[in-house]
Amino acid sequence: MLLSVVTVQRLVPVHRLPCAAASMPSSTLVLLGRRLHCSAASMPSSTLLLLGRRLLCAAASMPSSTLLLLGRRLPCAAASMPSSTLVLLGRRLHCSAAASMPTSTLVLLGRRLHCAAASMPTSTLVLLGRRLHCAAASRTSTTTSSRVLVLLGIGRRLYGSAASSRVLVLGIESSCDDTGAAVLDHTGTILGEALHCQNEVHLRTGGIVPPVAQQLHRDHIHRVVQEALDQSGVTPDQLSAVATTVKPGMSLSLGVGLEFSLNLVRRHGLPFIPIHHMEAHALTVRMLRPDLHFPFLVLLVSGGHSLLAVARGVDDFLLLGQSLDEAPGEALDKIARRLSLTKHPECSALSGGQAIELLAKRGDRRALAERAGDRRAMTFRTPMGTLRDCNFSFAGFRNQVTMEIVKREKEEGVDEGTLLSCVCDIAAAAQHTVASHLAKRTHRAILFCHSRGLLAPSQPSLVVSGGVASNQYIRSALAVVTEATGLQLICPPVKFCTDNGVMIAWNGVERLREGRGLLSPDVDVRYEPKAPLGVDITAEVKAASIKLPPLQLRIKD
Repeated sequence: MLLSVVTVQRLVPVHRLPCAAASMPSSTLVLLGRRLHCSAASMPSSTLLLLGRRLLCAAASMPSSTLLLLGRRLPCAAASMPSSTLVLLGRRLHCSAAASMPTSTLVLLGRRLHCAAASMPTSTLVLLGRRLHCAAASRTSTTTSSRVLVLLGIGRRLYGSAASSRVLVLGIESSCDDTGAAVLDHTGTILGEALHCQNEVHLRTGGIVPPVAQQLHRDHIHRVVQEALDQSGVTPDQLSAVATTVKPGMSLSLGVGLEFSLNLVRRHGLPFIPIHHMEAHALTVRMLRPDLHFPFLVLLVSGGHSLLAVARGVDDFLLLGQSLDEAPGEALDKIARRLSLTKHPECSALSGGQAIELLAKRGDRRALAERAGDRRAMTFRTPMGTLRDCNFSFAGFRNQVTMEIVKREKEEGVDEGTLLSCVCDIAAAAQHTVASHLAKRTHRAILFCHSRGLLAPSQPSLVVSGGVASNQYIRSALAVVTEATGLQLICPPVKFCTDNGVMIAWNGVERLREGRGLLSPDVDVRYEPKAPLGVDITAEVKAASIKLPPLQLRIKD
């Protein structure tokens, strides 16, 4: 018995076709511009209404049942057999199932499809123009009541049917200066991962140079992906899908990962899952904490981004605030360069933010103000202190630090590029100001969420992720806020805060489960250097004009 079903992503006209040539074993329906072969025989024809179009097809003189496909009714042959239920994209499809046949389960786009598995030869499903070989029921024991076939890939070639089949997703990350890849299964188990960090090269050039980053991605992406696959023991043909960062990020870097991924999925007939980099950061913690349910508050802080959002679903976010100019990581990196921290013997191999954090532990954030005669004063003003919203700004703060550095250079009589004697104090004061700004905006976001009922009533959570989230001092400042407001603070391990392939693969797993954003390998995909996250309600937050109650950020220096 041959069953072929073809769908495509683009909606193209469906034509009216008379069906069932009496002397032929099969007839052809054109569905969304594709051919569907169905059984015909010398039966009268009935009419299928599919997506508002009429299709004439064979429908024996048997009683009919109704198929609900994408909200449309399809009368079809039912016979006097008990029916099983297909759930496709959340809709129920009633189909014939011989009472004596065991049923198997197809998981398609994250949905379960219960269908008949008889002692018949293997049938073939053609989905998005790709072949999916379905279980030959002759290989199924009659004592087995059910089997599980995982067809979670659009365009994925799967043979046979094994209840032990796993979803396997390859994640590829190249949005900035790290080339990462990882293979995960549906449980979040990391089967293989690899990462090439460009930090050493960019430290020598004084910052990330996009063409240099692009070439380094090109030089290493094949090796990184192959290493992740080799560790996992998985071949490309065994993958369920490939997930890749396509937005936001640096254009030249994103392009390398996307080009490599599209070549891979087209070569092996795999579904492609485009990933939003910030969504991936936000959801990584769910891989480590399966008990974390939506909704929850997210603070994402990195070298390129800073934002606050409510995560309500895998691709459902409410944006509460974001950086209006520089990201915190970018500001700290520029401060580190202005302080010439690469000349410090302990900081030569560290990123700017890491160097600031290391030296700040030895500094006194109040010392500079004390020299000016007021130990109670802050060396640097916290940005946007009079604006009652949840947006961030770090450019003005960085200018404050630069002016302080110039002042100290004059006092010490040294030229730019020379390590200052008070470098640790400046690092400590700068780090505290960044932490204070992040904590205050997060505090307001929590109060806004409480006022609108946007968080879970029991165990509301704040998830903090992104490269800057690995800073322990900043985490401590946020812990003061969550303790005062009744939230639990959840931070991924440091290795998962920075860019990596694991977070991309996990986002792919989550999307695959829910059938969101899966694309056929032949679909044209483009990267997006700038891409908003979710629905922007920053204006609503500003209009609420929430005044913060006093809160002392008592953090152990």
